[in-house]
Amino acid sequence: MQRNNFLLFTSFVTVLLLSVACVKKKDPIRTNTKPVAKSNTFVTNTAEQKKTNNQKQYSIHKNTNNFAIIISGPSGVGKDTLAKELMFLNKDLKKSISSTTRQPRYNEVNGVDYHFISKESFQQYLQTGYFLETTSYSGNLYGTGVEEYNNAVKDGNNIIFVTDFSGMKNIRAKEYINTITVFIAPPSLKVLEARLKNRGTETVEQFNNRLRIAKQELNYAKEYDYVIYNCDINSATKILDALYLSEKFKRGL
Repeated sequence: MQRNNFLLFTSFVTVLLLSVACVKKKDPIRTNTKPVAKSNTFVTNTAEQKKTNNQKQYSIHKNTNNFAIIISGPSGVGKDTLAKELMFLNKDLKKSISSTTRQPRYNEVNGVDYHFISKESFQQYLQTGYFLETTSYSGNLYGTGVEEYNNAVKDGNNIIFVTDFSGMKNIRAKEYINTITVFIAPPSLKVLEARLKNRGTETVEQFNNRLRIAKQELNYAKEYDYVIYNCDINSATKILDALYLSEKFKRGL
C-alpha cells in the first residue's frame, strides 16, 4: 500500500518528466543482454490437443473487480519486454499466454511466452469455442484461450494482454472485462526499422512485411487510452508502471 500511494503521488510527475525526456532523445537505449536460447523447434502441445478432442464446454470467469491492461504496438517496439518488466514490478498482474501458429524465436519458451501450436490444432480450438478472441498477424494466427484467461484472473489478479489492434478491439468489446489500452510507439520509423533488423529473427520477406504492417499500425495509436513512446526501456517501464498503479488506485485495488 505504501508503494502504491507513493507511486500514485509521483505518477503524473513521472509521466510528464519521462515523456519530455523521451522526446529529446534521438536514439533509444537498447539492452545488449540476450536470453539464453532454448529451442527453435516448432512444438505441438499434446496436452492442449487432448482438450480439443474432448469438445469441452468452456465457462468464463467474470470478476468485475479486476481489470485488463492491453498493450499493442508495431513489431519490434518492445511490447513483450515492457509486459515482462511490468509483471516483475507488480505480482498481482498476470499474463494470459496466447496460442500462436508462428514459429518460436530463439529465446522463446513454449508454454511461457506462447503456446506454439499447428494451424490444424488452432482450427480445432476455434471450432470448440476455446478462444476468447483471435487475430491474424503477418500470416500467423493468435488466440487467447478461455482457460488461460481464467487462470490469470483467479484470486483477483489483474491481467495483461499483448496483442495487435484487432485483438485489442475484440477484448475491449467483452462487457465482462474492464480494460485499459496502451499503445507503445517507437521514437521514429528509422529507429523501429533498426530494431527489427537487429533482432535478426525474420527473413527479408518477413522483415519487409512486418515493416509495412508497422507503418499501418502507427495510425491506430489514437484509438488507445494511452500512448507511450519507447525511447528507452527503463523510462517506458516507469511510465507504464505509474499508469498501472494509478488505474489500480482509481478502482480501490
